[in-house]
Amino acid sequence: MSAVRRPRARIAEAEALLDDGAVADAVPILREIVAREPRNARAHLLLARAAIAAREPTHARNLLKIADACARGSERTEVMLWRAWLHLRQGLAAQALGEFEAVLERRNSGIDASIVASALLGTARIYRARNEYEEAFARLEEAVRLAPRNRSLQATYAEALAQRGASTQALIAIKAAIGNGCVDPEVLAQVGVVMHRLGRRVEAERLLRLSLQLHPLPSTANSLGVLLYDLGRREEAAQVFKETLAKHPGDPIARHMAAALAAAEAPTRASDAYVKATFDNFAPTFDQQLVEKLDYRGPEIVGEAIAALIPSPGGTLDVLDIGCGTGLCGPILRPYARRLVGIDLSGAMIEKARARGHYDELLVAEITEYLSGHRASWDLAVAADVVVYFGALETLFAEASAALRPGGRFVFTVERSETETGWRLDTTGRYQHSEPYLRKTAEAAGFTIAFVDPVVTRKEYGKAVESYVVALERP
Repeated sequence: MSAVRRPRARIAEAEALLDDGAVADAVPILREIVAREPRNARAHLLLARAAIAAREPTHARNLLKIADACARGSERTEVMLWRAWLHLRQGLAAQALGEFEAVLERRNSGIDASIVASALLGTARIYRARNEYEEAFARLEEAVRLAPRNRSLQATYAEALAQRGASTQALIAIKAAIGNGCVDPEVLAQVGVVMHRLGRRVEAERLLRLSLQLHPLPSTANSLGVLLYDLGRREEAAQVFKETLAKHPGDPIARHMAAALAAAEAPTRASDAYVKATFDNFAPTFDQQLVEKLDYRGPEIVGEAIAALIPSPGGTLDVLDIGCGTGLCGPILRPYARRLVGIDLSGAMIEKARARGHYDELLVAEITEYLSGHRASWDLAVAADVVVYFGALETLFAEASAALRPGGRFVFTVERSETETGWRLDTTGRYQHSEPYLRKTAEAAGFTIAFVDPVVTRKEYGKAVESYVVALERP
């Protein structure tokens, strides 16, 4: 009897190690079991789970096939669960959602609550990626009730709570996620980012560094770089981004921030990938962070500039909100607009803007490409805190000029450069521009200049961000 029980006990031991994130410790135990019992479906399933955690998709897929061939009863449902997680890890969200939902359809057939909770977590992550935050949160709450000891679930729940401003509840979830010996690098990294958001920077740094020791992922390194920058340790931040870029040359955040902080040659504009990644991550807390904490005044400043140009809104203009973000400019622009369209690279931001209800159309689009496809289409184009992600402005200004009708206006904000050299990439990752460069480039694009006025668009690290509001007219 003891010989029968021992593999089960060893499997339970391996599963507990996987629950804590100790993949390297669990795998030898499982391989030992498989060597003795080649058709042990449970052992193959757990090895597949370990391979998914280790980012070995081909190995995981093969292990799941073996497990499926050997599985019985609820084991088949668990094969489906981990196949869904493999699909999600590979970016196949639609396939993953279908399999997660198929697992949930079997929830009343006696499958373990932990399986249901894991499927709910998977669907919640997909819904969050689709910006369906309320549905995602409802699923997280249900999952937490079913499996309160699931570390990955608690970490995701903590992130969602922090985004909703429920700091105390988020800290409780964090304790559940990382207490009692968690060595899961993904959980530690996720909680580190949440701690940063909650202002617990010392703990955030410790968790991010521990995660990097266990599994050096570029996303974790970038999170550490951003944290170090916020702590004022810019040389250390620059080194982190530089090292990350050396290991992962295609990483958009590392590439952009390494150039910003390490005095490397700056790109002429922020890459689409950098902007999308930055603002997709920022979308859930954008308004709270920017408006409430940084005293952001971009939309208000743009509104005042438009009012100076067009004293009486008549609702007759075709208006384009370039880089509309969460739609903060929407209520300001609506009185002027017969038709109001917003574009942004971030789908998450677009969904936030859609919820405000001010726009006739909202599109995920790259700015210059969209402008080039809409010649002489607009009477007014605005860009609040958007041109700061462009260095060289020649192409942007030329496309904006061509997209406006005669008499059309282009109103935007930029951060001010004290140099006379044109533009520079600041350590914030945003670009700054000099007034002579703005005037010269605007005139070359065929604009006349209504005004270039100094303003303060926000505060950052306790200091005013010196900027310009610029109004250009197309003759």
